[in-house]
Amino acid sequence: MITPYITVKDSRAAIDWYRSAFGARVSFEPIVMDDGRIGHVELTIGKDSTFMMSDEFDSAGVAAPDPARHSSVALHVETTAVDVVVRQAKAVGAQIDREPEDTPHGRVAVLHDPFGHRWMFNQRPGEPDRPARPAQVRDLTANLPVADLDGVDDFYGDYLGLTDEGFNLGWVVHRSAPQSGAHVQLVTRDKTAPVDSAISVHVVDVEAAHAEAVRRGYRIVHPLTHEPWGVYRFFVQAPDGTVVNMVSHAD
Repeated sequence: MITPYITVKDSRAAIDWYRSAFGARVSFEPIVMDDGRIGHVELTIGKDSTFMMSDEFDSAGVAAPDPARHSSVALHVETTAVDVVVRQAKAVGAQIDREPEDTPHGRVAVLHDPFGHRWMFNQRPGEPDRPARPAQVRDLTANLPVADLDGVDDFYGDYLGLTDEGFNLGWVVHRSAPQSGAHVQLVTRDKTAPVDSAISVHVVDVEAAHAEAVRRGYRIVHPLTHEPWGVYRFFVQAPDGTVVNMVSHAD
């Protein structure tokens, strides 16, 4: 196995950009050196496309690409929705070198990120960029805003009978009734998204749901992201303004 190891001038800015553009997640937390530079961090795109990254270090002989010169290396990523990736990257400042186009080997696009690295995205032949039918919903959960989670037991537990606690992440708790299965999520403030969602919609294929939302022109308010608590999700705004958390459990 070969794992790319790239160098950038500002790893912190790059982490944020790769999250927004590619839905990357930090899979190995940054190692911060005494001078504040990041000596090592690992990010993963999709299920298992991992790359390593660091700031520039003269002592190690590593430097960011020179934008005045052509790239000598490209990072190749297989995806099931190349058009969505390109639109998402373009929206946050990517230079599109080759718009998505069909080839005998699949649908291909090429871009440069703001840090000088060249990326090739490939969608194999026969893989649709959007679902042939609407997103398949597994479950719906209301997300109710609460001031804090410490005082919810009396009303939601003792009074409403939602006594089973499915999970508690400190900012969101899932409570359900053991006999009926009725459930709700109580949320103080979303951990990573810029806004809170009104409902969580659990779908079979979250990437396909994202591609279809983009195709229809719906506003994506939180990009497709692998969250550290084990879900793969994005937030989409319905035409009436309701923010919906589209989610599936990461494999």
